[in-house]
Amino acid sequence: MRITITQLTAVCFVSLAILLAVPSWAQAEPSQIRPGKYVTEGGWGDLSIIMKDGKLSFTITSIGPNAHTCSLDGIIKDGRSTMESFDEGKPCIVTFQPRGHDIEVTDNEGACRYHCGVRAGFTGLYLKPKAGCEGAAIQKSRRKFKQLYDKKAYPQARTVLEPILKDCSRYIHWLDAAWIRNDFAITQYKLGDYEGCLQTLKTLEEDALKTDDQLRDSYLPADAECVIPIAKATRTNLNLCRKKSAKNP
Repeated sequence: MRITITQLTAVCFVSLAILLAVPSWAQAEPSQIRPGKYVTEGGWGDLSIIMKDGKLSFTITSIGPNAHTCSLDGIIKDGRSTMESFDEGKPCIVTFQPRGHDIEVTDNEGACRYHCGVRAGFTGLYLKPKAGCEGAAIQKSRRKFKQLYDKKAYPQARTVLEPILKDCSRYIHWLDAAWIRNDFAITQYKLGDYEGCLQTLKTLEEDALKTDDQLRDSYLPADAECVIPIAKATRTNLNLCRKKSAKNP
C-alpha cells in the first residue's frame, strides 16, 4: 500500500531595528486568514480553507507514523473552530493564526485527540506552497513525467521532474519524495548520467542496503510495508547506475 498525502512567503522589512527585534513572520502579517491550500513542511499535513456562504470553512488531513491519521473540518470564526471531543465539557478548539503567508494551527492541550489516531497529530505551521509546488500541480507534473518517460522522451521527462526535486521537496511527504527520487534517478540512467543517478539516490541508500526483514525491524508495520517496495526499487536503480558508472569512470 502506498500512502499519498499530497493529494498531498514574502517578508517586508520596515527597518533593521525591527528586523532584529521580532521574528520575520511578524513583520508583514496579514490581519485575516486567507482562503487557500497549505501544507506542512515534510508534507504530512494538508490544510484547505475556503469561503463558503460568507463563512470560512476548513479541512485538515494529516498522517503520522504507522499510517495513523487525523481528519477535521469545520467553520472558522474569529480565528477559531470549536469541535467535538471525548469530553463534552471540554470541546476541541482549533486556533488558526496567520504567520506571514502561512498559518499556524494549534489546539487546546489534547482535547482534539478525538479526531486523530494514536500516533497522528495536526498542529504546526502550514505553509503556502510556492507556485508549481501545490499538491495538484505536483501530481500533474508526475503524470506528465510518466507519459513522457513511457514514450522514451527522457530529456523532456527529466525537465518536468527536476523542478519538483529542486523547488518542492520541502512540501512533499517522505514516501512520495522517495518515489520521485527513484523516478528521477532512472531517468538520469537512461540519459547516461550515472553519477547523477547515484547522487540522487544517496539519501535512500541506507534503507536500500537493508534486507526486507531488517526494514521491518526498523519501521513500524504500516510504514515498513510502504518502505520495502521503495527500497527494492532503489536497490535495482543503484545497481544499474553503479555498473555503468564503473565501466565509464
